[in-house]
Amino acid sequence: MSVSDIPYRLGLQQRVLAPYRAPFFDALAGACSKGLSVFAGTARPEETIGPPAALETAAFYPAHNLHLLSGRFYLCWQFGLLRWLHDWQPEVLVAEANPRYAHTPAALDWMQRRGRPVIGWGLGAPPTAAGWRDRSRRRFLARFDAMITYSQKGAEEYAQAGLHPGRIFVAPNAVAPRPQGEAPLHGAGEAGRPVVLFVGRLQPRKRVDLLLRACAALPAERRPQVWI
Repeated sequence: MSVSDIPYRLGLQQRVLAPYRAPFFDALAGACSKGLSVFAGTARPEETIGPPAALETAAFYPAHNLHLLSGRFYLCWQFGLLRWLHDWQPEVLVAEANPRYAHTPAALDWMQRRGRPVIGWGLGAPPTAAGWRDRSRRRFLARFDAMITYSQKGAEEYAQAGLHPGRIFVAPNAVAPRPQGEAPLHGAGEAGRPVVLFVGRLQPRKRVDLLLRACAALPAERRPQVWI
């Protein structure tokens, strides 16, 4: 089977549809002979993600996200998930493997009653103290037929959480091919000053303010330029 021949009706659940993921989802939809539908809702304002991105090839089904609490107690309930599954009838579901999304177990039940596989994806499963929370997460992760993660570290954490290594796949967090040839040479910055580059969303948890204060606190001869 080639990457351009995925003979399944694919469903993909996301908490939110970030703009930088839209090109990948459209490319994936183009490879699915029976189509791809993305189920996603909107983020909290403080996440600075914005409204769901527009999809050109993949179908989009809007979710209604109810965000509850915050921090380590955060939960998200996605209304409309089971209706989407009923309407789209995916043969394979790809879902975020995050136990904080309270409706995901219902989606797992729906797919598994019909004998259809569910692939999870996530950053990893950092160790937690032994107890109810750890046992609950292990039971949740064990329900996925396979797991995709961005890094080898994430794969190791999922294995430590009880998933069989043969069910874990590493997909580096990039959608562009590796550049060919040697990297171009860049100057050392203005008047020989080093350059510090920040790439990411401008939101409080990224602590760009701390980066600026740390650079400003350096002696003048060592103070870098900061590009954001």
